[in-house]
Amino acid sequence: MPYLNACGNIIMRFHQISIEDWQNEGGTLAKLTGAQKDMYEHFSRLAVSYNNLRTTDLEPVMFIKDRLDGNGNIAAADIGCGAGRYSLQFLQHLSLHHLACIDVNESMLEQVSNILGAAGVSNFSTIEKAAEHIPLADNSIDYIFTFNAIHHFDFVAFMQEAARI
Repeated sequence: MPYLNACGNIIMRFHQISIEDWQNEGGTLAKLTGAQKDMYEHFSRLAVSYNNLRTTDLEPVMFIKDRLDGNGNIAAADIGCGAGRYSLQFLQHLSLHHLACIDVNESMLEQVSNILGAAGVSNFSTIEKAAEHIPLADNSIDYIFTFNAIHHFDFVAFMQEAARI
């Protein structure tokens, strides 16, 4: 069933397994089938070179910066962070106390740690989980960001989690 996001893009539900099944398997590939497993493996293979293959548009980051100007000590989450190209921009341009970098792919999160560590950034954590089940406490995050990933999410379940955290 397609969903419509604020920009008018159609988002297809890719998730055919429940979040509970994903959690029970510890986030492993055990419950992924067909296209899901192929996508996971595809992004795992691309993880090392992913940031070189994609462009990073600073305009939305600067827009967010302008809107948050004066708000310090922000706790934020980058959901579906991939290899961290936007995570790095958020940490360089926003007044973030902490950024939780969340992605379902372990290889991508390894790149996040490498890239942010190389940039001298330490106020972040990586969390390997699906966007529909974020292991953060209720009301623990001030702002949530997601760039170029929402089409991989179960939109309704993600929005429920976003409202919760």
